[in-house]
Amino acid sequence: MKQYRVGIIGCGSIFPMHSISVARQVNAKLVAVCDIKEERAKARASEYNCAYYLDYREMIDQADLDVVHICTPHYLHAPMAVYAANKGVHVLTEKPMSISLADACEMIGAAEKNGVVLGVIFQNRYNPGSKLVKEMLVSGQLGRIISSKLSVTWKRTDEYYSKSDWKGTWDKEGGGVDLARWLVDSEIEFVDASISNRTHSLIEVEDAAEGVIKYKNGVLTCFYAVNYYGYDAPVEIELSKSSFTASAAWPRSPPTPARLSSMMGVSLKRHPIPKSSSITETSSITGESAISSRSPISIRLWPRESNLKSLVKMPSRRRHWSARSTNQARRSRKSTSKPFKSRLCRQ
Repeated sequence: MKQYRVGIIGCGSIFPMHSISVARQVNAKLVAVCDIKEERAKARASEYNCAYYLDYREMIDQADLDVVHICTPHYLHAPMAVYAANKGVHVLTEKPMSISLADACEMIGAAEKNGVVLGVIFQNRYNPGSKLVKEMLVSGQLGRIISSKLSVTWKRTDEYYSKSDWKGTWDKEGGGVDLARWLVDSEIEFVDASISNRTHSLIEVEDAAEGVIKYKNGVLTCFYAVNYYGYDAPVEIELSKSSFTASAAWPRSPPTPARLSSMMGVSLKRHPIPKSSSITETSSITGESAISSRSPISIRLWPRESNLKSLVKMPSRRRHWSARSTNQARRSRKSTSKPFKSRLCRQ
């Protein structure tokens, strides 16, 4: 079996997520790391018994790499990825892919031209709860999505931004929306949003955004995001469904917590929701991350009340399914549409 030689550019806070993952693979070996801060690069190299470099070009040119992981500030993703691709090295880059549409297209073009694989990290797609909901949507067991809602309320103080020379800047930091679009499974038709900076004095960009995403399949997603909340609250994505559909796997009712736990290999707990709600019961899936645990992600699926009477073999007790994972959920920043300035596809 071929063992891939891996190099990582950037030895900061996200480095362990990549280095530990590489170390756990039988067909991969971390052979080089790179950082502009020598003490940080040396420490990581000592930890993994590998070479270190201060220039990513030297590492790519000299370390005989098969794959490079890019864990650097957002504005550096594109030039580093293009350089590696032109040298015939596969690329896995942290999100966001780039800070402009033009840069993203250049990255794709370089990968295609040189026959290498270009990957972008979307780790939340692999959370147990996210995987379960996606499988149920693809199978048709949950009916059709008619609308969705997402909410991000985190805490990022001026002190947090003061420690970086690139975070909170228009020309160096990027962002975007992935998980909601992945679940809706459609291209975006347009985004219309409002942005503002309400509480921060040190940043150029917004600390609050709200708006709507229109998908080509007709689904509308309303979103709300702020980074001046009291703590990093769970990211919430709510999907409004047209119906639940019966299937061979669930001939009479949705699966029990024990069945879901067995299917997904995660713990499943059931808890009551407020009596004022029209839904009488809720279940949540909790999957512990092997590496770290930050804000959980909650994905809720709601049947439309007006459609309940017409459902085929709908169980007598309606349910609200909440897929909740404690895997790492790092910050996701929202795009804006004209006339607002956007960091997602800024040209």
